[in-house]
Amino acid sequence: MSESVAKPPFDPGDQKQVQDRARQAKDRQRESDQAIKAFMSHQAGRAWVWEQLSACGLFRLSARAGDAHMTYFYEGERNFGLRLLVQLQRACPELYATMAQENAGE
Repeated sequence: MSESVAKPPFDPGDQKQVQDRARQAKDRQRESDQAIKAFMSHQAGRAWVWEQLSACGLFRLSARAGDAHMTYFYEGERNFGLRLLVQLQRACPELYATMAQENAGE
């Protein structure tokens, strides 16, 4: 059995730990952006992403008259779509524009 070594707790007063965390977050973001670009570089990938954005209700009104719970539910779905949209526009704005053009007739 391997023993796991506990990491010391994060100390926000330790500048080296803060810099390490910032570098790690930047590395994760770069890797995520690369994955998004790779996926969006294919027409089938862009079609799938468009379907997901549409399914999240990104292009429709969330409010449901007389049913606050459904409004909240649809707003939660829409929030996920908005988060994905922000990632797409940050990682590959040109491919997002291509995707939007490909689906302009819908």
